[in-house]
Amino acid sequence: MTIQVSDFLSHLKDVSASPLAYCAYICIVALWAFFSWTNWRRNIINDFSDDKKKLEALKQLFVNGAPPKNVNELEWYSFKLKQRRFDYLLTAFIATLLTTIIICGLAYFRIATEVKPGKPQSSPKERSVNSDDSNSFNNNTNSFNNNQIEADSNSKINSNNNSSFNQNNNSFNSKK
Repeated sequence: MTIQVSDFLSHLKDVSASPLAYCAYICIVALWAFFSWTNWRRNIINDFSDDKKKLEALKQLFVNGAPPKNVNELEWYSFKLKQRRFDYLLTAFIATLLTTIIICGLAYFRIATEVKPGKPQSSPKERSVNSDDSNSFNNNTNSFNNNQIEADSNSKINSNNNSSFNQNNNSFNSKK
């Protein structure tokens, strides 16, 4: 199946304007803003000239983490800060990549499932087979309904015959 670029771009425009796509865009912007904020915060900490002030700022940043006893505290906190920065960068990049892949994939599959005007969805032979099947189903249903009506009328006749039989039998017994 060949896909025209103009068809893909028109469907991409439709898919990218959906409400779910807007939610994905908001998430991506939030992740990149958070990454930028952490990067800015790291740059502020690196601007300290005094190592004691830098160490105090890093300790405030990493409240729950304490370095091992045999490692320099300043180096350990600096390494943790770089590691967090890398984690945030990776998360933002993967979110951007997944959103792009999903939106392009939806546009591609919208083209693949689209029915072109003037082209039948099935061949005439398949449609006639399907219509024969539906007609036989309807005929079977109608014959079932007719049989049910006949059975109901027969049961009414039988109940009327039984009541007349009982009346005749009672009159015969009373004569004895």
